[in-house]
Amino acid sequence: MGANHSIHLVIGMVAILAVATSFIAMDCSAEDPSDAVTIEQDGILYDLESSNPYDPTASVIGLADGFDGDSVSIPSEVTYGGDDYRVWNVSSGAFEGQTGIVSVKLPQTISYLGPRAFAGCTSLVDINIPSRVTVLRETFVGCTSLESIILTGNYYTTYLQGTFAGCVNLRDVAIFWTVEVGDDTFAGCESLTNISTNRIASLGDRSFMGCTSLESLDLGSLNLHGGISEIGDSAFAGCSSLTSVDIRDPSHLRVGDRAFADCISLSSVSIDEGVESLGDGVFSGCASLSSISFLDDSCEVGKDVFLGYGSISHVRIHSPEVLGQLALGDGLVTLAVGGGITDISGTLFPALANLRTLVIEDGVESVDDGAFTGSHGLELIAVPGSLATIGESAFDVEGQCMVAGPDGCLDSAGVADPHYGNLIVYDVSGRPDMVSHRLYGWAEPGDAVVPGIEDLDGCTVAVTIGEEEVRDGFTMPDSDVSVNVRYDDGQRFVAYFDRNVLVSYYWVHIGDQIPIPEDPHIASSDDYTYEFTGWRDLVPGDVVTGSVWLNSEYRAILTDDSGAETIDGIIEFDDAIDFPLHIPGDVAHDLLARTIVEGADGVSFSLSSGYNIVWITLDAGDLANIDEDGLTISISQPDLFLYHVDLDASEGVTVDVDLPWRSSDMTTTVDLVGEDGSLQRQESSSVWHGWRFVRFTVSESGTYQTDNSGIDSDRGFMIVLGVFVLLVAVATVVSIYVRNREHS
Repeated sequence: MGANHSIHLVIGMVAILAVATSFIAMDCSAEDPSDAVTIEQDGILYDLESSNPYDPTASVIGLADGFDGDSVSIPSEVTYGGDDYRVWNVSSGAFEGQTGIVSVKLPQTISYLGPRAFAGCTSLVDINIPSRVTVLRETFVGCTSLESIILTGNYYTTYLQGTFAGCVNLRDVAIFWTVEVGDDTFAGCESLTNISTNRIASLGDRSFMGCTSLESLDLGSLNLHGGISEIGDSAFAGCSSLTSVDIRDPSHLRVGDRAFADCISLSSVSIDEGVESLGDGVFSGCASLSSISFLDDSCEVGKDVFLGYGSISHVRIHSPEVLGQLALGDGLVTLAVGGGITDISGTLFPALANLRTLVIEDGVESVDDGAFTGSHGLELIAVPGSLATIGESAFDVEGQCMVAGPDGCLDSAGVADPHYGNLIVYDVSGRPDMVSHRLYGWAEPGDAVVPGIEDLDGCTVAVTIGEEEVRDGFTMPDSDVSVNVRYDDGQRFVAYFDRNVLVSYYWVHIGDQIPIPEDPHIASSDDYTYEFTGWRDLVPGDVVTGSVWLNSEYRAILTDDSGAETIDGIIEFDDAIDFPLHIPGDVAHDLLARTIVEGADGVSFSLSSGYNIVWITLDAGDLANIDEDGLTISISQPDLFLYHVDLDASEGVTVDVDLPWRSSDMTTTVDLVGEDGSLQRQESSSVWHGWRFVRFTVSESGTYQTDNSGIDSDRGFMIVLGVFVLLVAVATVVSIYVRNREHS
């Protein structure tokens, strides 16, 4: 039996391999490039692929000889031999070296741009990247006229590699969702000043090398999937205008060799916990570096990380390895130590003659004799509760010193005149001129404290303890206290979306008028053309109060050759209508006339709306009243049982609404929305036929609301209870049946 089974198995596998081989052979022959058909339409060359008869496709391969225009508009489909081919791809190098092209319009059907597709297009200024495109390799190398770009990513990760290398005039880049910036992506973009993105997952080698106009870098994570995980070799090398680097919430971050080398203006760096390694010479040649906050205590550190840096004045450090490479000297004013530094030996620090503030963070267990000998000018020392031992001559303080910590803890540690109280930590963020950092103060319990916060031109400052605003001062509690200081320069992000595709964005300030971009565009179909009607919730003249995302609004205009069917007096539309529907007068009369010829007394327009159906019914008397402007129907669905119907039509139009079944006892009302926005109750009636069916007659144009949320609560409760009891009974019967079968 086992032998026969094995023989059958072997025979079956051989048969499967034979069939698979034949399919592979067939597939290879289908993909033979010699089978491709090349056509030209409007000066653009396409390769056609028809191996899939259900979805024949076209790839853009370039421009025809003699093309002399400066604008290229690629359609969503091309027609050949009576068949429509979906344009999905711009092939590798398709437009490379086309120096005369200024503008390119790509359809949303494009999902792939081949490597170097537009490389060397030195006059290219305007191009849109369709939302499906998520991989861009050397696509715009050497496009020296390109100034701004928008990448939407369409909810997916966008992968860039060498994409904009050498684009010397590129200033602004907006990337929605997540992006992986590969090797050389922005290398040599010497005009780049701003990059806006939700999340940068990684940065490759030389990714921003030579971006000499880039002034600040905030690599904070804005989603739940973790922050940046890699900064490649020489990623920002030679960014001579870069003044601050703020890396928040890194995710197992690896920083490559010379990542920030020769950033000669770099003055402050703040890196949160989550760093695995620092490569060799990461900050070498950063001659202006003066403030360092490095909070990971388990980081693997390379050689010469800070070779050739400037005079360090402020340090907050948790890594013994990083601390070991900082040759701290007389320039140091503020020092905070903790994390992996649990024991401060007498040889860990040199004499810090100008040190004024020393914060020993919680977790430090011991301070040895002579640890801070020579730091005569200390004015504030914070001592944690974790400190178990302290040497008798750990400090060498000549004047009065404020001590935040237990009374008497420094009486015999070289502090001649300690004055005890509690620590104030000021967590400062949002300053446009520097990274997030900490300032420290001291006060006795019950003291009145007025935060000495620096005002910056163009910025507001919020100073809070928890949710309480304390800019004007607070009373010091009987414990250490953390004060949040949040600067706000009033800059906000205004984004415009066209069918979920980012089409324009602006950085503006609070109080400025919201800029309004050019009208977007939706490609028309055989059934509809689309008319842009404005941006949702935007009123011209509005001013910026916060970051805002605005969406385009359209109305769909029925065309003469629409595929709408007239059956039994109902005109049915194939697709759900996402927009207000306008039926021009001539089209309406044509549709209605055909329906009347079929013998109906009137006609109903059947519109899909989510899971529900809405009919707009016109009787024979209405037909003569439809003028040349036609009929406009607008349906919105705030929730499952609430409709707004906007009608611009003749008097006497009947509206029927078919709703999902809930209960025959649901009450229905019809309200007219008045000019002041109030609801005026109208006469209503309802008919029950399995689904919820509501009918009311419109006496004039306006906005009407059907509210079907009312239900007899007692009767409804009994129905729900009855259904629950029935389900329990059925489950019990099934359980008994299954048990009996198992026993039998």
